Amino acid sequence: LSSSSAASDVYKRQTLSMACGLPRQVFAFLAGYAFGFGFGVLVSTVAATFACCLCFYCARFMARYQHYGKYARYVDKINDFFEQDPLVKTMIIRLFPVGSNLVTNILAGFSQIHGGRFILGSCLGYLPQMMIFSLMGSGVILMSYWKMAMSLALFTLSMVLSFYLYQRYQVDYKLEQSS
Repeated sequence: LSSSSAASDVYKRQTLSMACGLPRQVFAFLAGYAFGFGFGVLVSTVAATFACCLCFYCARFMARYQHYGKYARYVDKINDFFEQDPLVKTMIIRLFPVGSNLVTNILAGFSQIHGGRFILGSCLGYLPQMMIFSLMGSGVILMSYWKMAMSLALFTLSMVLSFYLYQRYQVDYKLEQSS
């Protein structure tokens, strides 16, 4: 019972911290360290997804119309980006190892993207990095060098894949613009 309440406290703190803009990778590492790989991935991914929901819907319902004019140039670009395949494009954004979740969530909340597709795409896009950093965290506690090396190799693969997908999007976008 005490371990489930500890997990619940960690989950709540992770969600609020990520909703305030702290990196999800740190929490995946800490959850992997505290709870092991499998439960660490689950707790940190669910927390990151709920943080995403919280920011997205706060922006959508509380600030969208007050701040749209101020950020119209950016929001219009986001609307253009998400116009086709919003689920896949959200996953691509979430695969990038750099960037601000908070800014992404707020700008998406200001945009016209379907909330469910954005949240699902975010959750699926979070998974690879959550697995990588949770694996790294679980490897530290055991001093398992193969787990740490595997997580670094997977992180590198994730970066390469995300840049490939982004480059592919850029080429498709340029083709659409020229036709």
